Amino acid sequence: PHSDTDSIFFILTKSSPCSPKTCIIFVSNASVVQNGIQMSNIKISGYDANANSYQYMLFGSYMQSRDDQPILWRVLTVDGNYALLLSEVILDTRPFDAVTNDWNKSSLKQWLNSSFMNEAFRESEQDVILSNGDVGKVFLLSSAELTEPSYGFSSDINSKDANRRAAGSMLAYNNNLWRVEDSSYTNYYARSKPNGKNVDLVTSKGEIKIARVERDNVGIRPAMWVDLSKLSLSGGD
Repeated sequence: PHSDTDSIFFILTKSSPCSPKTCIIFVSNASVVQNGIQMSNIKISGYDANANSYQYMLFGSYMQSRDDQPILWRVLTVDGNYALLLSEVILDTRPFDAVTNDWNKSSLKQWLNSSFMNEAFRESEQDVILSNGDVGKVFLLSSAELTEPSYGFSSDINSKDANRRAAGSMLAYNNNLWRVEDSSYTNYYARSKPNGKNVDLVTSKGEIKIARVERDNVGIRPAMWVDLSKLSLSGGD
């Protein structure tokens, strides 16, 4: 469950890959303390091409093992006060839809913007999330976004891109997420449609391939834009 505080905590790091255990030392009600030192003066940016690294944020919570845990988000890009975030792990699994590969008509879009939204974010947190037009507040990245070099991704869909790879949460695997033998990485849906029947997906190796919409063992890796001007930020490098 969410805490009673209205504060929204963001913990930033340059390390990659990042997990809540490696990012956080201790979160207090007013700040993030690292090794007993209060961190401040946070500058949020997107992908750092020189270092091939990202900053990360904790925002909202979702059941990932036996209880709710903070959701770890990767900052892909910053445009003024707006930041595009991508969940660092695959949070769940479910079909894209029973029939359609049209994102705007899909049951997955409806689920992300209703059940998932209400479970993962308090009302005050939902106010921070921007509407992305017909795409919705919470969405999946498209193949165009997943091949955007400024987000840290290879422009080649056939590239085995480490920055596109993702592992699943314990909950996702318990909910039938496909397991790859001898790998912690697995597949997840994109929202784009390559033809009349299928949708794009990212493979466990980081390539972009296609999948049937009705598959219930493909991962869900949410993305969203947030308004940084509405946030109280604290964290450390």
